[in-house]
Amino acid sequence: MAGWIETLTDPNILVAALVSMAVLATFYSLVAPLLERGDLAKRMKSVATEREQIAPASAPGSMPRRRPAGRASGHSTTPPSGRSSSG
Repeated sequence: MAGWIETLTDPNILVAALVSMAVLATFYSLVAPLLERGDLAKRMKSVATEREQIAPASAPGSMPRRRPAGRASGHSTTPPSGRSSSG
């Protein structure tokens, strides 16, 4: 019984066990995504179906228009004095 305890607490054995677990975890993390099924087509179809269900609910043209870039605050970009900043 004492032989097993010495073997399990031997630093060389502990390091070898930890390294082997790290290698196994790395291998698994690299290979697992390759073995996973690709459900992208199924998700794309469900998104398209959802979009078709939402579209008739909103009237055409009732969607809010996007503001042009740089005018999000609704304020003019000219200085308060009325002169342009370019001089």
